[in-house]
Amino acid sequence: MKHYVTSITVALGLLACPASVDQVPGDEPVLPVDTSRIVSLWTMGGNNGRLADKMHSPLMRGDGTTWDEFIRQEIVPDLDWGVRTVMVHLPFGKTGTPRMMDFDSYIHAQDRGLDKLWRGFSNAWRRVADGSYTDGEPVRLIFYLGSLKYDRSMAMLLEDPRKPDEWLLRVRTSIRPILDAGGELAFDTAGVWKPDDPAYWFVGMIHAMGAGGWIEGTEYGYVWGNPIENQELSFHGHLRHLPVTANHQQYWNNIADVAHGGWRPVEGHRWAQVDDPDREVLLMISGHSAPPNPDGTPKTLTQIAATYHEWAPPMVRRNLKHGFASAVWVRRLRAQGITIEQLVRGE
Repeated sequence: MKHYVTSITVALGLLACPASVDQVPGDEPVLPVDTSRIVSLWTMGGNNGRLADKMHSPLMRGDGTTWDEFIRQEIVPDLDWGVRTVMVHLPFGKTGTPRMMDFDSYIHAQDRGLDKLWRGFSNAWRRVADGSYTDGEPVRLIFYLGSLKYDRSMAMLLEDPRKPDEWLLRVRTSIRPILDAGGELAFDTAGVWKPDDPAYWFVGMIHAMGAGGWIEGTEYGYVWGNPIENQELSFHGHLRHLPVTANHQQYWNNIADVAHGGWRPVEGHRWAQVDDPDREVLLMISGHSAPPNPDGTPKTLTQIAATYHEWAPPMVRRNLKHGFASAVWVRRLRAQGITIEQLVRGE
């Protein structure tokens, strides 16, 4: 075990991919804008309230819809627009457990007979990754799954000392289609994992393999629907060097002094401290980041969609100026005739 841990630590140190970031609070430009830091964001699971189809996006609900068709109809236009990274949130759906994202959703989709959510997934996305739609230029794929540690079905296996092999097998089955697709893995609620957690070592191994290992830095984790309280808020060990993904608004609301790598508790959210200011950061600009209406009321879903092209671009440019990548709803911007160059330059 000692040699295994050492090799993982060494590999992580070699494979960490820093982005040069001048950590200065504010909106001052510190890096040239870079269109490669624009990511197409697609939220699949949790997109609707229908538990029968795992709350999956209406775009995949039609009887004849396949992943190939979804990619041709929705992803290819984003690639033609100019992005070369795509982030898919909960690609196999969500069971509907309160505030919980299922890590093993691929298995749940199979168990529920929702064949269209998993059949042909790897082959369809592999063609995207290999550049079949971009004249041979590779496309980076990031698939955001649920919590490896706090998913209820996963947690039950971890709590049973007789079933460590079943936990590992379930993890392997859950990630295999993404690895086969050439994608990277992003893990929910990973900021509080500690060296005594199997999940802690597993995400490190994934990163060392070159398969991402993106972690969400928030403290929020849920076991059986109950919030975990009083966790120590700091990244441990090799987690300090892994790429981080976060909600745009929560990130900036919680930042106290970026120059010193500090995140502070604001509005009920607490974030683990960032020890490595050079780590890769991807901020998601979704409906959760929408500013309130002029009267202070939150925007409705309809208002969020209708005004996205107004409030999202300034957020993107702020992130770019600090060297952060932004995951955005490209189709909302395309619909308003905004090009990728206009997005990053503010034209």
